[in-house]
Amino acid sequence: MAGTLTETLPGTHASGAHAEGNYLTSHRGVLSWIFTLDHKRIGLMYLGSVLFFFLLAGLFAIAIRLELFTPEGATFSADTYNKLFTLHGAIMIFLVIIPSIPASLGNFALPLMLGAKDVAFPRLNLLSFHIYVLGAATLVYTIVAGSFDTGWTFTRPTAPPPTPRSSPPSPAPSFSGFPRSSRASILS
Repeated sequence: MAGTLTETLPGTHASGAHAEGNYLTSHRGVLSWIFTLDHKRIGLMYLGSVLFFFLLAGLFAIAIRLELFTPEGATFSADTYNKLFTLHGAIMIFLVIIPSIPASLGNFALPLMLGAKDVAFPRLNLLSFHIYVLGAATLVYTIVAGSFDTGWTFTRPTAPPPTPRSSPPSPAPSFSGFPRSSRASILS
């Protein structure tokens, strides 16, 4: 009885496997993942990005704890500590917590639970992932460019005063990166 049922379903073979393959192996190559419109692949790309930034923020947290382990804080300077603390909080809030549930699990599991074949606007879904990556790259650029030390709330009163020999780093790249990643969460 089951053999006759799978033979009558369109797009299936007698073994029950789909003719076009699954979402992991249907199209091969990096470009097929970057420009995919499949909600499951986009959900997996969000999940991979969120896990990468979770690992990066976790490394910052370990560095902060290593600094607090010694009484004098001999691991790195107070300025570097403030920058690590700011980036740890910003990455955890804006690049891990906000997109983790709605973007990764919402893209992957929600259409499957609803019984939909795909999301309503797959190109907008892909655009939201690309905007998220652009905002995350802008934030990571602030790490390379000298970072900032305002705390994850980005208020200037919580930052230490700049030293006479150095000008305070500009948080402008981060101010353009965080709204991009937040808008990406709204779009997905």
